[in-house]
Amino acid sequence: MTPETDQQRIQREHRETEATGAEWGNYADEYLVGYVAQNRPAQFHTPAIAEITRRQIVATRAFSVESGKQAATMIRLTRWIIGLTWALIFLTVVVGAIAVLQLMVMLKGGA
Repeated sequence: MTPETDQQRIQREHRETEATGAEWGNYADEYLVGYVAQNRPAQFHTPAIAEITRRQIVATRAFSVESGKQAATMIRLTRWIIGLTWALIFLTVVVGAIAVLQLMVMLKGGA
């Protein structure tokens, strides 16, 4: 058997590390929290805490993306409402002008 090269050793360690991480990724949140909460040596808490932290980071990133989308939607809707408000202001002025003209015609015709 030929000795393992540095590159092969690094690849093997990488695969082993990913396998260990994937194993912890299969546990439910409740299990991980319970595992950490139990009275066990601290060295066994580290993988569970790392997985909980990873999940929290993933959730935070997802929340950030969704909040950005919602903020963009709210900005778009706010601009739309502002446009409608200006349209209502314009129509109110037009209706007011028509009312004034009708009043003037009525007063002039009745005089």
